[in-house]
Amino acid sequence: MPRWNNHIPKLRHHRATDRAVVTIDGRHVYLGRYGTPEAEAEYRRVIAEHITLGEVRAPRRPLAAPSCTIDELVLRYWRHCEQTMTEPTREKGIKPALRRLRRMYGYVEAAAFDPPALRTLQRSMLTEPGREGRTLGRKHVNSQVRRIRALFKWGVAEGLVPAAVWQALAAVPAIRMGTPGAAETDPVRPVDDATVNATLPHLHPVIADMVRLQRLTGMRPGELCRISADQIDMSGEVWMYRPQRHKTKHRGQAREIPLGPRAQAVVRPYLQRRTLGAALFSPRDRERVHSRMREHFDTVTYGQAIRHACDRLGIERWSPNQLRHARATELRREFGLDAAGAVLGHARVETTQIYAERATQTALEVAAKTG
Repeated sequence: MPRWNNHIPKLRHHRATDRAVVTIDGRHVYLGRYGTPEAEAEYRRVIAEHITLGEVRAPRRPLAAPSCTIDELVLRYWRHCEQTMTEPTREKGIKPALRRLRRMYGYVEAAAFDPPALRTLQRSMLTEPGREGRTLGRKHVNSQVRRIRALFKWGVAEGLVPAAVWQALAAVPAIRMGTPGAAETDPVRPVDDATVNATLPHLHPVIADMVRLQRLTGMRPGELCRISADQIDMSGEVWMYRPQRHKTKHRGQAREIPLGPRAQAVVRPYLQRRTLGAALFSPRDRERVHSRMREHFDTVTYGQAIRHACDRLGIERWSPNQLRHARATELRREFGLDAAGAVLGHARVETTQIYAERATQTALEVAAKTG
């Protein structure tokens, strides 16, 4: 791998030809008209590939038609995602992956995107700063690469990309545990009730009720943010919340979230304030209302409110997903794995095992008696 003594070659203006140029290992690489977005994207590509692959690759000639640029492919795919995927899936999962792809390869022909280019993007993500200055974790990078491959798979199905491109990208392996430079992230742990109760007084009352409801039901943050009266069946002793949009709807799976007496007590005051189809929990319940304020909270603002409250309190930050893990652990301990999976809406037991912490105390008691 080349070493430049911590110096990255700069993009320069070749005035005689009005082109952008960068010099690598004594070789001048011309990148197109100076000052254009295409030249800047090509500069990022050349530098990243030289660092990762140790060579300067000329842009590949695309395969036979059909073909389009990656920018065009991403635009069409995003329209498909808006129609078929939930907002949290799009905004927190797919959009960051597509943004990273476009930043480095947006002006490249989609048919010319090959495994070395995907490996370059993969390695560059390992050094990209994430939250709080930490680098992106190995699992997160692997998930981003899977989403990029899904983009090209969709492009093949739509006749926008040759099938050989997606088949070649499928050969790029995931980053393995222990790979140098690949950070490992800690698994999500359930938040304890003492921490939640300490945080509640520092939250806006609406956010505090959202926290209480999620802790009681274990629903996903996106399901919580979109709950409305028209999606709640109140005919029985236990109410049933049936989200119109949820994570596994595209697989033909129904989602039913039971609301017991304690959850009903949280929801009932909001039923009187909202029209039938309006979200129960709204930013408009705050003291100052702006005309551009959204009608409902989203998962980002919901999580930010909790983190800011933790900062004001001076305690370790926790996230809404940890409430879901806490409910899963509680259900697994008291009612078993199948009951936990049913309440959380998991199609597979393996998924529930990820969310529910093992009953360590039970294991200790068994070992003390029999081991």
